[in-house]
Amino acid sequence: MTWLRGKLEVERSEREEPKAVIFRLKGSLIDSRECYDLLEDVRGEIRAGYRDFVLDLTGVKRLTSAGVGLLAACYTSITRVQGRLHVSGVSTETRMLLELVNLWSYIKDFDTAEEALASLG
Repeated sequence: MTWLRGKLEVERSEREEPKAVIFRLKGSLIDSRECYDLLEDVRGEIRAGYRDFVLDLTGVKRLTSAGVGLLAACYTSITRVQGRLHVSGVSTETRMLLELVNLWSYIKDFDTAEEALASLG
């Protein structure tokens, strides 16, 4: 399933083994409203019983403080229910920003969403 959140395209899929939700993002994580809406999507999946998540950032061209806040809030929401958050396809610029705010050390990263899913196995 794919939908638009302003300038951000979100594709959601799920896997049964391991049971996980994958969000493939395309566009920019720069708008607070779009980021908040995506956070609510993640929280809805948590309420539905999912605990493991992959955020594939391969298609993310730009990330600002709104995107950093989204990742931090997703991490907090997921780990509060003993879940796991993995990210994939992180650009060098995004990685540097996440290192700068000390969020990088909390998030497990992988080159591809498939590698991230395999690590959840």
